[in-house]
Amino acid sequence: MYSNYTFPSARASIARHTLRLAIPTNSKSVSALKLTAPAGFTLNQKVAVFDNKTGKSLPINVSIAGQTVELSFDRAISPGTAIDIELNNVSVWGTARYYDLAVKFASDNPNVNDGKLQASTDRYINIGRTGLRLS
Repeated sequence: MYSNYTFPSARASIARHTLRLAIPTNSKSVSALKLTAPAGFTLNQKVAVFDNKTGKSLPINVSIAGQTVELSFDRAISPGTAIDIELNNVSVWGTARYYDLAVKFASDNPNVNDGKLQASTDRYINIGRTGLRLS
């Protein structure tokens, strides 16, 4: 994670959070992300992911359970790519400003027969925490 931002104001009860994630060039491709919001945040299904370089929207499957949003990608995100994750209409009731991040890496040998992306592991690997700043 190399940058992160936004709150419309310090007192906003509804906000858009945008997180920028850069996949290192020496990494495997990423097939899924899991973001866990702090207590006091309520997430909704209005999530979008964009290629930071082109601005194009990336197709994703979104699953939200409590404070956690899981994003699975139709195509793995390649090393050296930066993506912007927009979490829209987040209800903010707490004061914490950190999301915990975890990833699933794509398999080195995707299943060519059905063309679907195969995760190399069934578990997420924690990659850290990102903080939001006021804008």
